[in-house]
Amino acid sequence: MTNDPDYRIGSLHRGLQALLAFIDHPEMTFSEFKEQLNLSNATAKRVLYTLHENRLIRLDEKENRYYLGIKAFELGVAAAKTHTLLQISIKYMETVANEVGETVILSKYDEGDQLYLHKTEPLGGLKVLTPDGRRQPLHYGLGRTILAFLEEHLWEQYVPHEIPSYSMRTVVNRDEFIEDLRRIRRKGYAVERGEYREGVVGVAVPLFTQASEVWGLLGVALPNSRFNEDKEKLLVTLLTKASKAITLETAR
Repeated sequence: MTNDPDYRIGSLHRGLQALLAFIDHPEMTFSEFKEQLNLSNATAKRVLYTLHENRLIRLDEKENRYYLGIKAFELGVAAAKTHTLLQISIKYMETVANEVGETVILSKYDEGDQLYLHKTEPLGGLKVLTPDGRRQPLHYGLGRTILAFLEEHLWEQYVPHEIPSYSMRTVVNRDEFIEDLRRIRRKGYAVERGEYREGVVGVAVPLFTQASEVWGLLGVALPNSRFNEDKEKLLVTLLTKASKAITLETAR
């Protein structure tokens, strides 16, 4: 497929960009929508009218806010059904979740970010605040699991020189953060102890293609009160086993 920007249909491209804006901004007033996309009043009205007419967005007339509509939901469901990596991974996520009684997370490496694809939350498991489909930078949370297994020259691009502090435990020194990436690569997995959410521990392993390129991560999030050295060993064993099984099955 061509990458020539002159080949695309301009009006369709603008309409799709307008729809995609709702991913990062799930609800918007008319003014917010217009400013987000830098549109004139007239153009913004026509774009919203067209999306609304096709039920891709809906308008809450009481709050005067626009949201994604039922057809956008149907598109997402249809996409999930044909996402091979997701469909293969889910059954292994459920196996790990049932084995340890903790929440299991699946994220994908996408355009320099980690994209949360799915989470399995067993009864009594930790409630993960990040919804499916949400993006986060690779230096955030367990995303470093992916980052550690990328080529090192990409670290310069993806590790900010000023790392935001999310908690008292966040590693904000860039040199220390990069050294942690090297540790993760040597060990083969990452452990995150309350660096992004107080009282929460995350353990994750990378997911690889058959060509040994990292494409995502499989992780577990749990309260610090349920984490110890034995639990770490168990989680790493189960996650590593699941990761290898996913790689083998996606190659078939």
